[in-house]
Amino acid sequence: YFPVMRFFSDNGRPNAALKIFATMRKLSKQDNLPPPTEEMYIYLFRTFGQQLYEEGVFKLHLALKMDLSVDLNINLLNSIMEGYCCLEDPFKVRDIFDLATSLPKDRGLNSDSCKFMLRSLRFASLNHVNEFYNNLSQFDILPSPEIFSEYLIANCYYEQYTTALNLLIDAQQTGDIEINGEVLKSIYNWTLLPSARAEIDKYATKNFPQLWQELKDQKQLQENEEYPEITSASTDLI
Repeated sequence: YFPVMRFFSDNGRPNAALKIFATMRKLSKQDNLPPPTEEMYIYLFRTFGQQLYEEGVFKLHLALKMDLSVDLNINLLNSIMEGYCCLEDPFKVRDIFDLATSLPKDRGLNSDSCKFMLRSLRFASLNHVNEFYNNLSQFDILPSPEIFSEYLIANCYYEQYTTALNLLIDAQQTGDIEINGEVLKSIYNWTLLPSARAEIDKYATKNFPQLWQELKDQKQLQENEEYPEITSASTDLI
């Protein structure tokens, strides 16, 4: 079943994948066939989200709530958060994040959980973003390059380009956060103002010449006139 679901999802027919998933659940109850696995749920949450298939994410979530055969672990919860992030639903993401906080600490919230929570708050307000980012320590999470990238993106989303660049400069000077290609690419691609992009280019050329040139050579940098798709910030599919 899984290869067929992947085939339809990868070819722009997530509705067909959802029908196969429903059939698999039905047969598992009627004929004692194996039920959907955790891997299937994770893949479908992420693909349905990235394809903005709202019905699929909702029905998959409902099915999971009634599926006692699947362990509700942090990897699965993170995939649900990612799906709802793509649908720009910070309230659903908050619900799942709160559920993740109830897991045992040694296998509960992690950096990815906070990354998706921060991403979702972009659709609420910048104040919510700032409050969450500045209080990561309450979850025993340190800002990773991925989390920091989301923080910069949120500031750019609200056209706070100078603030975003100053945050990047401060992080580089203090050395608290690793500045990698993803961080530099994120702030540049989400900056729509040409003059602000020029400032980023000037800063990165001076402070990260090799890394910056590699991004240029790989054509990773975009001079966007509108914000990138939310799904472009997602990690690769399993």
